[in-house]
Amino acid sequence: MAEVNFHLTVKPLFILSSIFGLGPVSSFNRYQRNIYTCLKILWTLIWTLSIIAFMVFDSYVTTNQLTIHPVAHQLSSILYFSSLFLACIINLLNNIFVRNNFPRIFSKFCEADKTLLSKPDFIIYRREIFVSIKDLIIIAIITVFTQIGFCWVNGYHSIVHIVIYNAEQFPFFLNTIVTLQFKFWVRQLNERLKIINNYLVKHTNHHQTEIIKSFRTNKVVSFIEYTDISSREFVKHARNIQWLRHVYSVLFDAKQLVNSTYAVPNVCQLITCYVTCVGALYWGIDAVSSHTGQIQAIVFFVVCAYALLLLAWVLLNCHRAREEANKIIVYIQKVSANPSFPQFIEDDLMKFVSQVRDTPIEFTPCGLFTLNLSLLCGTIGVICTYSVIMLQIKG
Repeated sequence: MAEVNFHLTVKPLFILSSIFGLGPVSSFNRYQRNIYTCLKILWTLIWTLSIIAFMVFDSYVTTNQLTIHPVAHQLSSILYFSSLFLACIINLLNNIFVRNNFPRIFSKFCEADKTLLSKPDFIIYRREIFVSIKDLIIIAIITVFTQIGFCWVNGYHSIVHIVIYNAEQFPFFLNTIVTLQFKFWVRQLNERLKIINNYLVKHTNHHQTEIIKSFRTNKVVSFIEYTDISSREFVKHARNIQWLRHVYSVLFDAKQLVNSTYAVPNVCQLITCYVTCVGALYWGIDAVSSHTGQIQAIVFFVVCAYALLLLAWVLLNCHRAREEANKIIVYIQKVSANPSFPQFIEDDLMKFVSQVRDTPIEFTPCGLFTLNLSLLCGTIGVICTYSVIMLQIKG
């Protein structure tokens, strides 16, 4: 029952994703789904070939020093072509790998909920769906207005030019949907880790409340009597500790599945961020130094900031999930610090600590790097370094 409700609650986000070919098309049969996937792959290959053709054309024009149309001149940046090429590759990989793993990821979270929650809290899902759809709408509005600003700066005032230029940026919007999907699963994982921590905090607060009450009422409780009370309380929940260990193992499996599913798209997304930010920062600084395009420089800086904020947004969610998992060790140590704690339950908690340390909640795309806030600092440093190198070569 929990699995059915989970699908019904989460379905709006992935129906919205299915419009762009990134979500599970549950209403299609197997034959229709295969045709749909082939069409998406064909569409991506056409995009890829068109980008390669534009790159070859731009290289030919630059080599022979020919004059070209302003629209073709807008496509003359190799960084732009590279980022668009990577965007299409991400879309292709997403169609091949990501969609096939959706049911498996669903089942892992449903298995955790059946053990962790007697009555699954579907308010979590509804809130996450609302936040994800709201984020998608905000990002779509920012993307459209940014591209309209580019068209206005470059003199494309007709509706046809604006539509064509925004159609060229459509793969970037698809990448944003992939990012939202990854962020959605990370937040779902974070919410369940919070439930585990809340259970451990409840144990700690319950123990402290009993001590405070005994002192306030001047009630004399001997150490042996208090040991019996604590033992009965913890024995009552000893089985729940084993359940928590099982839930954590299921959540770790879900993390591994999400990590492997979005590994290559995340790597390509990071490279796309590098390329986009370096190109936008370079052209923005160049426009400022030439004193010819102040508004254009502002638009380039906005694009650079937008790409960095999108990356920081994902890294922040991954960092929070990791910190929430590390809090489990702290809360377990607080609970086990009770001198009247039963020895056999303490052994279970120590096994839980070892389990958390041996199987950390970390997202490492292809094992190349860890998604955390320190990666953001390195990304900013790399972008600034390559931008300075490009400016030095130009000067």
